[in-house]
Amino acid sequence: MKRILLSLFIFALVTACSLNSSKQQALSIIDRNLDAIISNGKIQASSNPADYIHANPERYGEILDTGNPGVDYLLHELKESPDNGLREWIIAKACEDMLKDQAPDAQWASGKEWLRVYEESRGK
Repeated sequence: MKRILLSLFIFALVTACSLNSSKQQALSIIDRNLDAIISNGKIQASSNPADYIHANPERYGEILDTGNPGVDYLLHELKESPDNGLREWIIAKACEDMLKDQAPDAQWASGKEWLRVYEESRGK
């Protein structure tokens, strides 16, 4: 019986570490790609945030591919950010694209505005 319990404990520990590792990898992918999108020298003269995404479709796609861990991280980043600039707009757009039908169907002009509409639609 002790061996079974020990085996279950070890299995749970390995699984938890594996999940944490994949989550950390997703967060790293998001941060790396967000930084690259925002600092793209070819597009920095544009005042349209969508231009940054259009100029970096592969990097933006990698952000979207992070799935649920990515959405959770991006929502947290948007909530905690004291800013409301380009980074927050791109984060909000990524959340909207990742959430698809679960995202609010409303117009928004900034990342913090999207977050407010999203939270209102979820009753928060």
